[in-house]
Amino acid sequence: MTNFPKRNNNMLSSGLEVIKEEKRLNSMNVKTTDEGKKKKKKEQRNCRICLCEESESKDDPIISPCTCKGSSGDIHLKCLQEWLNSKRKVSKLSTFQENYIYKKSQCEVCGMLYPDMVSVRGKQFPIFDFNKPKKSNYIIIEVLGMPAGKNFSVVKIPDHYQIEIGRSNAEMCIPDVSVSKKQATLKYDMSVGEIVIQDTNSKFGTHIMIQRPIPLAPNKSLYVVNGLSLIHI
Repeated sequence: MTNFPKRNNNMLSSGLEVIKEEKRLNSMNVKTTDEGKKKKKKEQRNCRICLCEESESKDDPIISPCTCKGSSGDIHLKCLQEWLNSKRKVSKLSTFQENYIYKKSQCEVCGMLYPDMVSVRGKQFPIFDFNKPKKSNYIIIEVLGMPAGKNFSVVKIPDHYQIEIGRSNAEMCIPDVSVSKKQATLKYDMSVGEIVIQDTNSKFGTHIMIQRPIPLAPNKSLYVVNGLSLIHI
């Protein structure tokens, strides 16, 4: 008959405690490693102007508005707006019109022109910052022709008022040779809830760029300009 040695309960309990401690340390190590990876991944995006990380504010995300790669392409929206504002000229052309001229609206590294809007997580953010009327209808127009810059005007449109548009001495001035002295009128039509522009027999006419499908109504004329051709539908 074989005599087996007696188990030492103290040794078993000590062994179990060692195993439990190793499991606990391993779990802590995995958790710490995962958190480190997440933190490292989050720290990868830093603003190239202020060198800070992306803030928790939803109104000031880090964006990539140009073709620069890596960390040189990341920049806070507010930092970019402040940089652009330092290169702009603001002038009040009339009671209703405020003009913003950006001498440069392109990246100094890659040379790409900044877009008007940028999308971040499905939300649209404007690149260029303007003083917008809080208690009045308004529109933002852009005068084309600046290769490296931008020319915007914020036009306030009060209710029950018709604004005159012209090349000079008008309530809304557009300094361009193709614009007549009395080009058109602009007003907010409360019956349809839209801003309406009406030509005032100008030399070259007033045209609206088609940005969405226009339904054709019976017995109603429609003029479409394509290059130098005028099409009557």
